[in-house]
Amino acid sequence: MHIHQMSARHDQEQDRILVSLNTTDDEELRFWLTRRLMDRLWPTLNTLVIEHFAVPEDAQTDGYVNLDALDDDSKAMLAHAQQEASLQSADFQTPYKSGGLRQPLGQQPLLVTKIDLTIGKSRQLRFRVTEALQDSAEPREFQMELKPELTFGLMQLLKQAIARADWGIALTGVSTSATDDASAIFARAEPSNYLN
Repeated sequence: MHIHQMSARHDQEQDRILVSLNTTDDEELRFWLTRRLMDRLWPTLNTLVIEHFAVPEDAQTDGYVNLDALDDDSKAMLAHAQQEASLQSADFQTPYKSGGLRQPLGQQPLLVTKIDLTIGKSRQLRFRVTEALQDSAEPREFQMELKPELTFGLMQLLKQAIARADWGIALTGVSTSATDDASAIFARAEPSNYLN
């Protein structure tokens, strides 16, 4: 599955975040994230990103810095810099395309009950989403692998949706920095919620 676009938005009526993905194969996958799940997912996602994406794969030491022995604060700053660089080239302006796409998991978004996060051999975030409800005969699930750039983009979309949801979740880690406080005056502006 090759992701073409992503969208994340808070639905006030459901009080959930709806994540939508469309692929280069004209398929759409949609799933709901609850506050409880996001409260647990966010720290885990940040930890994985800081541990595995902070230092670029092709980074080389200058002889003075041991890249394998960086402390957590240094890794968090490097991961934040990686995210900022990645977001500079992301397209948050093109509207998300949802009409006329095949929906292999059905028309109703999955209500996520479990997310498994691992890092694959090629430094991609393996993201397995499962809906296992008591009243359904068989769980629905799918798995996607996200390159660091897409992972940073998804985190940015989730961060915006969580802020709009006003759930009181502490957004600590790679996606926050001192510059976030300085930009608080722009918080009332409606941010774009697309990633192409």
